[in-house]
Amino acid sequence: MPTSFRKDRMLLAKNYALYYGYGKVKELSHFDISIIDSKGLTVEEIHQLKVRNTIVITYLSIFEVSPTDAIFKELSYEDFWLIDGEPIKNEVYGTYLVSMHSEKWINYLLNEIQRQIVAQESDGLFLDTIGDVELLNLPKDLMRQQLDGVVKLLFALKMLYPYHLFIQNNGLEKVCQLTAPYIDGICWENPPIGLASSEGWVDVITDKLVTLKDKYNLKVFLLLEESVEVERQAYEKARKFAKKNEFLLYNAPSKYVDGVNLIK
Repeated sequence: MPTSFRKDRMLLAKNYALYYGYGKVKELSHFDISIIDSKGLTVEEIHQLKVRNTIVITYLSIFEVSPTDAIFKELSYEDFWLIDGEPIKNEVYGTYLVSMHSEKWINYLLNEIQRQIVAQESDGLFLDTIGDVELLNLPKDLMRQQLDGVVKLLFALKMLYPYHLFIQNNGLEKVCQLTAPYIDGICWENPPIGLASSEGWVDVITDKLVTLKDKYNLKVFLLLEESVEVERQAYEKARKFAKKNEFLLYNAPSKYVDGVNLIK
C-alpha cells in the first residue's frame, strides 16, 4: 500500500501536542502534530492550523460513552459490555463501555468519523479507550469479541479513508499486536518510566513498540500528564527514553485542558 503524504509528514514530525480545551491555535501551530478535541476548535481554526503546516488529529472514544452524550439516550441495555448482567462503568470518568457488536454504536462511530474527517477536514483520528479491552478480570469471551470487533472497525476505516491517519492510544499488551497493520501511530499514555516496580514491564512494552514501529512504519508517541509527571518526576527520564527509542514526547498540562506547553 503506498504511503500517503500525510503519513510521510507524520513520520518526519519532530514534536506534537495534545490539547482537549478550546482555541489555543497560536500555541498549537508551533507543533508539527496537534491532537485536539473536535469540539474544541472550529473548522476555521482547524484550517488555520493546517495552513501553518500542522497536522490536525481529532479525538474519538472507541469504547466509552458518557451519559451526557446525545447517543447515550439511543443505546439500549444490550449495547453495553455486560458482566453478570450488569453494564460495565468506568468509575473514574463516569462513562460506560459500549460493545463493538452494537449496530447503533458502530453507526454512531462511522457517522462521527465522517463528520470529523469530511466536515471538519481533520487529518486523522486519535482513537482513545481502545485499551479498555485489556482491563483486568475481563471475561475471555468478552475480550475476544471486542478485540475482533475493533480490528474489523480499523480494517474498515483504512479502506474508507486510506490517506488519513489513525493513532491508537494505549492497548499495548494485546490490542496493538492485532491493530498494528491498520494504524499509523500508537501512543503510550503516562508510561511508568522510572518506577522500579515497573521496569520489567516497561522493557517488554518498549521492545514491542520498537518492533511494531519498524515492521509497520508506525510513529510512537509518549504522553505525560502534568499531575502524574509531578508525582513521578518522570519528564527528564522520559525525555532521554524518547530520544533513545526515537519516540515523540509531550508533557501535557493537567487533565489535557489547562493550556498548551510549548516545546522545551
